[in-house]
Amino acid sequence: MKKIVIPIVTGIVALIIGVIIGIKTAHVYNEDQHSEQPVTVKSKSTTKSENNSSTKTIQINKTASNDVWNVTLDNVKTEKVEKSDNKSYTAVNDFDVKKLISNEYYETTIEVTLENKTDKDIDGSYIDGDYTLIDGDGNSRTDGGTTLISYTDVRPLGIEKFPSKSKTKIQFIVLSDKDNFNSKDIRISVPDFSTPDTSDDSFKGGTFSFEN
Repeated sequence: MKKIVIPIVTGIVALIIGVIIGIKTAHVYNEDQHSEQPVTVKSKSTTKSENNSSTKTIQINKTASNDVWNVTLDNVKTEKVEKSDNKSYTAVNDFDVKKLISNEYYETTIEVTLENKTDKDIDGSYIDGDYTLIDGDGNSRTDGGTTLISYTDVRPLGIEKFPSKSKTKIQFIVLSDKDNFNSKDIRISVPDFSTPDTSDDSFKGGTFSFEN
């Protein structure tokens, strides 16, 4: 009788030990599975960020000069955007440039730095002419243009003063239904400025070329 009981008891003990080990193994597996979840989320976030990158920037950093100005063409940035009420453009004379573009379009920003080289402040309100962007295709663009190839938004719209020996950042904004802005050999025209004391153009502007 003893010979029969011992194997049975031994079998029961082995079965209990097996169940305990199985439960412990399952618990460890679940912990490992849980610890891997943050890695998966992080990887997905990185991929999403790369896919949403729809902006390209061309660094130019070239300067052209005359007696009054150093004009630097800093960079040209193009991004695909959606038409929105949050997007507004100068569009002088009640011209709505957004009527000419699709629901999705390309907005190109040309960054420029104007440096007043003189030892006098230049009053930005005594202006004679327009800020003009001439793109690589020869399209002359001002904020008074009424087509997509003649219009540019100029920011800021009104510059009150160019202090002596100072630099002022301006932007030209070009809109297009296609990603086709030609940044090669851009030219920028700066208007002439006079002073409150005289109608003569005391501070000459001019057209500045940036060959690349």
